[in-house]
Amino acid sequence: SGQALPTQANVKTRWPDGSVKHAVLSFLIPELRAGQSVVISFANQTSSHNSPLVNQSEMLQNSYNFDAVMDFTNGTIRRSISARDMLQDGAVEYWFDGPVASSIILADHSDARRYDLGFDAHRSIRPIFHATFWPTINKVKVRYIAEISDTEVLQDQNYALSLKLGT
Repeated sequence: SGQALPTQANVKTRWPDGSVKHAVLSFLIPELRAGQSVVISFANQTSSHNSPLVNQSEMLQNSYNFDAVMDFTNGTIRRSISARDMLQDGAVEYWFDGPVASSIILADHSDARRYDLGFDAHRSIRPIFHATFWPTINKVKVRYIAEISDTEVLQDQNYALSLKLGT
């Protein structure tokens, strides 16, 4: 409708001349009905309001109903990992943040591998959660990733995986 919307641009990389090479753009379309299309135009803004909006304790508040669980089962053995527990433990890295959206990565890529799991001592499965929080609408989008991270060990990994969302 030609109206300006609050937007957020988080620059991730730049070209040598300083221009933007890769950025994450975030905005909310007020209403989009099924089958409807809209035209989005981008223009320079006089100010950027990219200050962080959602912090770790706010992400854990009930308004987001935030948790995501991966349940791995191999026969009678079950292993589970919770994104909420990882967030409470501080295993969080911001991918981007600002007033429109804040996106985090929950994982442990260190040598400690605190959250890696499996069905033997190798713990070859690394759970990773990407969560994007939208504070103005109290919503969160979660992406689940289970990667085989131990490249030093060649072995089959057989399991059933169940994904759960919400507290």
